[in-house]
Amino acid sequence: MCQQLPRWLSGWSFELFHPEVGRHRWAVPYARSARPVNFMNRTRHCIAILALSLACITAPCMAAVAWPEKSVRLLVPWAPGGSTDVVARIISSELTKRFKQTVLVDNRPGAGSILGMHLAAASPPDGYTFMLTSTAYGHLLNKQQAKGIEYSKSYEPVALIGLGDSVLTVHPSLPVKNVKELIALAKAKPGELFYSSSGIGGFPHMNTELFKLMT
Repeated sequence: MCQQLPRWLSGWSFELFHPEVGRHRWAVPYARSARPVNFMNRTRHCIAILALSLACITAPCMAAVAWPEKSVRLLVPWAPGGSTDVVARIISSELTKRFKQTVLVDNRPGAGSILGMHLAAASPPDGYTFMLTSTAYGHLLNKQQAKGIEYSKSYEPVALIGLGDSVLTVHPSLPVKNVKELIALAKAKPGELFYSSSGIGGFPHMNTELFKLMT
């Protein structure tokens, strides 16, 4: 069985953040209030919006100089090769061409993205450090997982880059053909079914925990 879960339960997104700048908050074209863009089908459109977003967020503090004057760092709190890293490299390649300055992907994995997010929060809000990650990990930040980081105060959202879906699959030997039958089987055999995910605290893990609570 392979079935796509509803977007409100399984949907995830890539979002670009900038270190929070205290009381100076600028209006940027952040896609939460706009129609979401499918990254794989609308890559060039996303890059154009992102370039405009970065220009808007840095313009007030750099009106006297051209931005960027030097390389821009794009933090990815995950190891190379993952989905976030792949998206970051597509973005960095296109923005490097547009900005005429290098946009360098800086992978800082560890502790389920917490190490990279700490580094992003501690970076100067000067327009030269950005972080690309999933909304899931931003919302999961709490006092137990990331001491010293307050999601609403440590980051400034810049742009929604793309959306994706999670898929629920089971082994062919399991006698179920849909989610309803899977739920019924799990209730009939409590403690006998196991699942796998990318790790504790990750989006697949939290998806499964939410699924358990709802069923």
